[in-house]
Amino acid sequence: MRILLFTLMFATLFVTLPSTDAKAQTVANILKDTWSGYTEFDASYTTSGKGFIYQTVTLSVNNFNNISGTMKATVTIDGSKYVCYSTVSGKVYEDNFEVYFSTTINDGADVLPYGLQWCAASGTLTMYTDEEKNGYHILNGNLKDACTGAAIELTLSNY
Repeated sequence: MRILLFTLMFATLFVTLPSTDAKAQTVANILKDTWSGYTEFDASYTTSGKGFIYQTVTLSVNNFNNISGTMKATVTIDGSKYVCYSTVSGKVYEDNFEVYFSTTINDGADVLPYGLQWCAASGTLTMYTDEEKNGYHILNGNLKDACTGAAIELTLSNY
């Protein structure tokens, strides 16, 4: 059975948070936003040889730096769109600009073609400021795929 890996990579320039604008805001405050990412991936099992993933994540942070939220992943394969909604949970670590990020697949996800399946994932993302887009940020890191244990790079931005 093939596993759909959510690999979101962006070719962009970013630096770690301790910049002048980031000092004014905490990681927890910056996270209270909508984050998104998009990528094209090789999929030899499709007619086109390509697949596309777009993810939108909405997060909130409580007084104890616990995060909660929702994720919508839309995968396009051979021109058809498939959607999966997930619950996001985790923890903010202000001192090192990191977020522990975990997803849980909700019921009602679309059935994927070619024997693919949706997989939950968890791991640590680091927050960066974007040098090219003043005031915006990037979350990037590797998550562990719950189906295979493989590392999945995830990059999200708040613009």
